[in-house]
Amino acid sequence: MNHGEKISEIYHREILAESHRKLIGNSEISKTSSRVSNVLGKFNIPHVIVGGVAVQHYGYFRTTIDLDVVVNDIDEARDKLSMNGFREAPGTKTIVYDRKNTVPVDLLPGGKSVDPRAEVMLPIPTKVNNTPDYIDLNSLISLKLDTYKHNPKRLRDAADVAELILNNNLPLNYPVDYHVKFDYHELWNKINS
Repeated sequence: MNHGEKISEIYHREILAESHRKLIGNSEISKTSSRVSNVLGKFNIPHVIVGGVAVQHYGYFRTTIDLDVVVNDIDEARDKLSMNGFREAPGTKTIVYDRKNTVPVDLLPGGKSVDPRAEVMLPIPTKVNNTPDYIDLNSLISLKLDTYKHNPKRLRDAADVAELILNNNLPLNYPVDYHVKFDYHELWNKINS
């Protein structure tokens, strides 16, 4: 696939995701992700979008109520967002709300995890963008499988991975983190048998 085809595929994927968000009344999250990226980009803060919005980006159109953004310095990101159209959530240092539509934005620590049992860490953002940038698919799948592995009540994460495998026609040998390779193979075999 050449560079132009890759850009076209990404654009097409985002158009489909946005259409789905409109159909289910969830398009405000797109506006919030654009506002977050614009503010963080303006202040040269590297960031990457993960969670349900990233799942939508990769072709599984399911609902989500918040935006998960990985940053290297949560305090700096929260401060810049709070001065530029967002407000801090009372009682927490990691959540801000979009003042225009009240969509919550969960700021997550780059290179770390929010669960002490996790084996797969959140990515360390390196790119500064004024438009939404999404985690790569193999990292997203690895994080989702790791979350489910350590908390089996999080069935949504396993379902997300299953749908991502099906919607993206992923092979058994897809390069996921070695901590969840067995889990990926097990799930892949279940849905492809």
